[in-house]
Amino acid sequence: MLVLLVNNPLLAQETVVEEGKAKTENNKADKMYNRLGYQEAIEMYRDGKLSQEAMEKIANGYRLNHDTQNAEKWYAQIVDSASDPIIHLYYAQALHSNGNLAKAKEHYLKYDAFMGRNNDARGMRLAEAIDRAIEFEPSKEVEVENAWALNSNMLDFSPSYMDGGIVFVSNRQAEVAGRKKDLWTGDDYNTLFYSEKNSEGKQAEPELFSLKLADRFHEGPVAFSKSSDQVFFTKNLTKKTKNKEYILKIYTAFNNSGVWGEQGQLDLGDGVSNDAHPTLSPDGQKLYFASDREGGFGGMDLYVSTFSAGKWSSPENLGSTINTPGNELFPFIYDDGTLYFASDGWGGLGGLDNFYVEKKDEFSWGEAINLDKPFNSNKDDFGYILNVTGTEGYFTSAREDGLGKDDIYSFKLKNPQGNKKPSAPKLFASICTFDEGTGERLPDVKINVLAQADDGSFMGFEEDFLMSLKPTNVEGEYTLTVKRRDPFDDGENSSYTSDANGQFSMNYKPSRKYVLVGKMDGYKESRQEVTAENLANGEFCIPMTPAQCISLRGIVTNRKFGNPIPNATVTLVDLCTGETEEVRADAGGNYQFPCLPCGCDFVVRGTKANFKEDNGLASTVDMSCEGMETLTQDLKLLPPSISPDGEFVTYDNNPNTNTSPYPKTEDYNPYDYSNPNPTNDGVYSGGVNTSPAGELPRSAEEMLENGITIELKDIYYDFDKYNIRNWDAQPDLDKVVAVMRRHPDIHIALGSHTDSRASDAYNDELSENRAKSAKQYIIAKGIESHRITARGFGENQLVNRCSDGVECTEDEHQANRRTEVRISKGRID
Repeated sequence: MLVLLVNNPLLAQETVVEEGKAKTENNKADKMYNRLGYQEAIEMYRDGKLSQEAMEKIANGYRLNHDTQNAEKWYAQIVDSASDPIIHLYYAQALHSNGNLAKAKEHYLKYDAFMGRNNDARGMRLAEAIDRAIEFEPSKEVEVENAWALNSNMLDFSPSYMDGGIVFVSNRQAEVAGRKKDLWTGDDYNTLFYSEKNSEGKQAEPELFSLKLADRFHEGPVAFSKSSDQVFFTKNLTKKTKNKEYILKIYTAFNNSGVWGEQGQLDLGDGVSNDAHPTLSPDGQKLYFASDREGGFGGMDLYVSTFSAGKWSSPENLGSTINTPGNELFPFIYDDGTLYFASDGWGGLGGLDNFYVEKKDEFSWGEAINLDKPFNSNKDDFGYILNVTGTEGYFTSAREDGLGKDDIYSFKLKNPQGNKKPSAPKLFASICTFDEGTGERLPDVKINVLAQADDGSFMGFEEDFLMSLKPTNVEGEYTLTVKRRDPFDDGENSSYTSDANGQFSMNYKPSRKYVLVGKMDGYKESRQEVTAENLANGEFCIPMTPAQCISLRGIVTNRKFGNPIPNATVTLVDLCTGETEEVRADAGGNYQFPCLPCGCDFVVRGTKANFKEDNGLASTVDMSCEGMETLTQDLKLLPPSISPDGEFVTYDNNPNTNTSPYPKTEDYNPYDYSNPNPTNDGVYSGGVNTSPAGELPRSAEEMLENGITIELKDIYYDFDKYNIRNWDAQPDLDKVVAVMRRHPDIHIALGSHTDSRASDAYNDELSENRAKSAKQYIIAKGIESHRITARGFGENQLVNRCSDGVECTEDEHQANRRTEVRISKGRID
């Protein structure tokens, strides 16, 4: 069972922290369960009241003790009433291991229905694996047999080569001073054993490997240096954490004249994570291991650390072509760089399956490939190792014909690494780009290729950013999320440019869908969804439609300091169609919407975490679509400032909450504007919807329901006056009038603000008069009065620190002397 294989609860964080939190401290069974004493807890629960919670813990206890039959029985009783989707996954895994494939698929799909949109594709992937079970044919290149001499009626697993012999892990009885029974299993703790081959090539009777490395709790699996004079092994820390787990860490020791010296823990940069299952590269410079540290893909992930300048480097995650939201464990790196490992997240025959992956270059790996039968079964299979010639090896399995709970199996290959699958020949498609109006081929069209992922989205790369297109309920429509690319994520990065003949050749995979995104100045962006079958049937062509539209460009800057704001979000609200689009400003603060329809009005909204948003009105009504004209709308975001009590003041751009002068206070450096917001990290200058991962852009209806506030930056008043000046204030108000004439459903609220100088009463009256003056100007232009409200706020809504008694510059006071118009669908009171 997975938990036992890792020397202590590698899944304890799922089981104890997420599922098994103590709710009744007075209950003996709960106390035993939370001490990880699952065997005793099961009996206590069965003797007591069988509540939903108790039955869930019984099922978990059986699952974590390798008893899939009883786990299935108990999960079956609670799955329909369980509130946590993970129960469907655990139930499906038990069913899968027990051969109940149809029901297992049903609950994998139920889990996917709950979790598939939360970046956890295990449900769909494992369901599809059941459909592909017929593909897992036994290899004809291998002979497999139980290594009877190594096995007992207990757990025997995870062998490793050393000096012509085998070191492996077992929980058979071993005389180790100070040891008690493991509450988890009710059996002995795991200990390292050694078996040497005799002159006839048979394994000798196993014996205790080293009392020097043995301790009170679990140890193993192990990995040795090429010279066998250094060992790396997994071991429980003897100190419990607050969650009452014994954390797993990797230790090392050196052999001096046949005696193992003092052991020491490796510093891998994370004191609270479980680090386990070390394997060493042939040159001894890279250590691969499994860890559940923060920042992974879920469960246990595989990492690598490099030895340099006398210490091990900060570990790097091996990326999404290896790791899943499930568990990747028991890595073994072969001499040619092939990485073998076990996983329950990729889908296979059931439980843990053995996989391999080949390294493509220094930073990337190929696809994880299942080793098929007989290396995998419907039970747990793991701990694959291979000798230097690539013709013999061992692995561990819990399959039915074993001697104990987990047994070690040996195998022989007819050819070196003969169980590897031959690489499939690469498939290439011929693609053309052409002008849809004239039919002529178009050179220099840039095409990004996005491949369909497990969750149905289409993913690909544009420069340093990962794009994900998710289909909506409307055919041919997508929403796009953008985030910074993981340098170790070797997705299908396909970007092409058509040649002088308007052609290019692209590599594709069978049974895969793609979206081809074509871009070229003077043309609308083209998106074509295609299947592998489409690409195989001769040349596939991408039509490019000449753009009858206007390009909108601008720069987002810091209103106070004038420097650009990279990665700011710019939202375009189309007042004609009710649609919205989002793009991100690039490193220089520049943004672009390449194709706006003619004859319409737009609100352009700029936001950035902690800054005050800025909005502007843009219109293509009086512009020609024939000449690809360009419209400009710059945005100036007000940065955080310092409140009178010395705190940093940042802005919450939610219109429902951002009403006070100091809406949000955070530990934030207001003078560091270069770093992008980590949750909104992306750059895209195309004309499709973009948003932070996990969010969809709000519709125009939703945004206009709350109202969008635009500061009329060119409205000024003579000192102590409130009449509208015709030479500079009127043009801004005339823009508002024009929009209201073209969109009768739009209402506005005018708000006038003063700085903090003069008395409160004086500022209230002055601002009220100024707001009314602006309203009267608009009414005089023919707009109905019921569509306009006007209010003076005096100095009650300052945008910075400049309240009474605070010394400020004239520019800071000017920021507070402003007139704003809030645009909404429906009356604003």
